[in-house]
Formats: sequence, C-alpha cells, structure tokens
Amino acid sequence: MFHEMPEHARNDALREMARVLRPGGLLVITDSMQWGDRPHRDNNIGAFSGFNEPHYGSYIAFDFGAAFEAAGLVPGLKQLQSASKTLSATKPL
Repeated sequence: MFHEMPEHARNDALREMARVLRPGGLLVITDSMQWGDRPHRDNNIGAFSGFNEPHYGSYIAFDFGAAFEAAGLVPGLKQLQSASKTLSATKPL
C-alpha cells in the first residue's frame, strides 16, 4: 500500500505503526521493489508511474531506513521476491 500513498502519508503511517507497536515488537511490510533493489531493472521501474500510479515515482526513491528511524524504529531485514520486497523494523525496548 505504501506505493499508493504520497510521501507525507507514508511517514504518517509509519509513525502511527511505531506508536501502536509494543516495545520489542516487529513491523513487517511488503510492497514493490525500489530503485537499487534490482539494478538491472532501474531503467524501467519508473515507467510504472504512467499506469495510473501517481505516487509511484516518489515511492521508488523513498528511504524506508531513514523513515523507520525517524519513526523511532530500528531497520531490520530486507528480502526481495521477484518485483516485491519485504522490510522489517523493530521498536526498541
């Protein structure tokens, strides 16, 4: 869902997720890959914005690591699956 949201809404959502997550809790999200995840696809990934995806261009450049940290979370693992990726973060104890 993050690729459907404007950047300010992504940050708001992450802050709210961090707020309701218990200390030591794990946040896991899955969405589309971004620039740099599959470098051989970087030249074409931005074209998806033309398919009625107005926020996709800012999504592919969105820094989840920095956003997690700004929300008070500790970035964890990243796993790629085809054109998707899963990210995790934890709330400190």
